[in-house]
Amino acid sequence: MRRIFLVTGRPGVGKTTLVKKVAEALYDKYSIRGFITQEVREQGSRIGFKLMTIERALGKDGEEDWLAHVSLFRGGPKVGKYNVNVEAIDNIAVRTLEEALKDNVDLIIIDEIGPMELLSRKFLPTVEKVLDSDKIVLATIHIKCREDPKLKKIVDRKDKLLVELTIQNRNQMYQIVKHEVEQAIRALRRR
Repeated sequence: MRRIFLVTGRPGVGKTTLVKKVAEALYDKYSIRGFITQEVREQGSRIGFKLMTIERALGKDGEEDWLAHVSLFRGGPKVGKYNVNVEAIDNIAVRTLEEALKDNVDLIIIDEIGPMELLSRKFLPTVEKVLDSDKIVLATIHIKCREDPKLKKIVDRKDKLLVELTIQNRNQMYQIVKHEVEQAIRALRRR
């Protein structure tokens, strides 16, 4: 049974939007935990990314913090023009995933498995624990996942479906991913 659903694609193609829409559609029916990485723009320019629990991303009570910003967190690690707040990765992303593993949840959302998140030493081992669990997982993964040895082993898993999102297929892929995730949750619940 497929229980890991990975969404990849170029930056800005709608990976986060797809995952958030799936979470919104299923939130009232199933128990969902995880996190979303949302871009933040000022006057049309992207200035950074906020990391937020799925609850917060869906307008409910939850946590958020800056994942990366063009002018905050100077002196720490950088990815491109962004200074990365590794503490937020550990405090929100890693902690949320650890809690989801302990709780009886139907679906774990991971948005994103990428260069910024990998700056945390705790992040990848925690993601691997989630993927090795019996939980259903919907995650976005960086477009260069096939080139990065750390990410390639995730992409090469047999229990996953990898979807490459494009502008042309994103509406159709939303329907497919939502259907596949819900089928996996139902199958797991029947066990």
